[in-house]
Amino acid sequence: MKKIVLALLILVSLNGCRDIRELDKGVVDNYTNNGAPVITAVYYVGDTLTALTSVRPKSFIRIEGRNLASATRINIGGIEIPLRTHAFTEAQYAVVQIPDIIPVHTTSELLYVTAEGTMHYPLTLSIPALQLYGLMNEFVFAGSEVRLNGKYFETYGFGDSTRVRMILRHADSGYEQRIYADSCLGDYCAIHIPRDCPDNSRLFVIWQSTQGEQTRILPFRPNEHLLLGNFDLTDGGNKDYVTDGSHSGDPGWLGYKYWRYCRQQSQWNWFDTHWRFRWQEADATAHPENYYLCFEVLTEAKHPFYRQTDDSGNPIGGGYMFNLADCGNVQFDPVGMGVQNTAGKWVTIRMPLRDLVAGKSLPTVGTSVEINFICQPNTGDWDCDHSFGQFRIEPILYND
Repeated sequence: MKKIVLALLILVSLNGCRDIRELDKGVVDNYTNNGAPVITAVYYVGDTLTALTSVRPKSFIRIEGRNLASATRINIGGIEIPLRTHAFTEAQYAVVQIPDIIPVHTTSELLYVTAEGTMHYPLTLSIPALQLYGLMNEFVFAGSEVRLNGKYFETYGFGDSTRVRMILRHADSGYEQRIYADSCLGDYCAIHIPRDCPDNSRLFVIWQSTQGEQTRILPFRPNEHLLLGNFDLTDGGNKDYVTDGSHSGDPGWLGYKYWRYCRQQSQWNWFDTHWRFRWQEADATAHPENYYLCFEVLTEAKHPFYRQTDDSGNPIGGGYMFNLADCGNVQFDPVGMGVQNTAGKWVTIRMPLRDLVAGKSLPTVGTSVEINFICQPNTGDWDCDHSFGQFRIEPILYND
């Protein structure tokens, strides 16, 4: 009996050893190459149905093929992959996170290197262009923090002062001050405007793209272009709802009077007001395609802007409208522009002047003209508490 038990124990032991050897063999095979790397396809992680010919920074990709274990170098489109932190490799596949950066020199390939050889696989890097429209609130007071309005700030290194420079300048006074991002993550980038920065300064933003050094000039408190001045309406117009921010419930001003539209209005009920001024923008008359109508808006947290589209996203007539210099009523759809609830903060709106002109002609310098604001609720009854201020004409691209 003892001999039978001993034989069984020996058999179990031998079988266990064989299982361990086979497991070891499998593990070794997963991390052992039998030649130079071969790549058969590249996919985004989670989607192995669509093979890729281009990839984006910040994405996770799955590289499939043979002999991919123990990579010593991976370069994608000119971006060097940190292997210890951004790559996991086995013999038949590798998972890589592409860093969210812009390469100094771009290539059109995936370079994959192991101790056994090198693979060049055609793969381009799809780099989004930096989107930079201006300050989130161009009339923020000096000494305040303000966001940049745009996208891909982290990709372009706005949090790294060695990659991006930001300089505030005021030509008339000789003021110049370099500033830095307070915080930068993804599409978010905030800066601090120095307390001594003059109105009508320019923020020079300089960054590196795949085409070399790029510069964009952004305005800070550009009050030289205000159409209505301090909303005194010396040329005429409706002063109803104009306030300096001192009345009950008024939001804080930005240094100029503004128009606070605070009333309930039933669906399709018509309201309009007008403000008159002298047109002074000669180049905008000649080239409206190069200019914006800009202004700041503010909604109280409980009174967001209303949608002006149906459930399918199709525009509905009515809603908020502007008519500039009798060029016709043009819908102002803040929700469609990504501005629904500013939660008590002023936000800059930029409407292409060409859209407001609608194929008609703007006046000559010195002509007395009007801005008409119209509200005709088109998605039910509206309970409005929306403020507007600092109407002005600005170039889409500043040159100084």
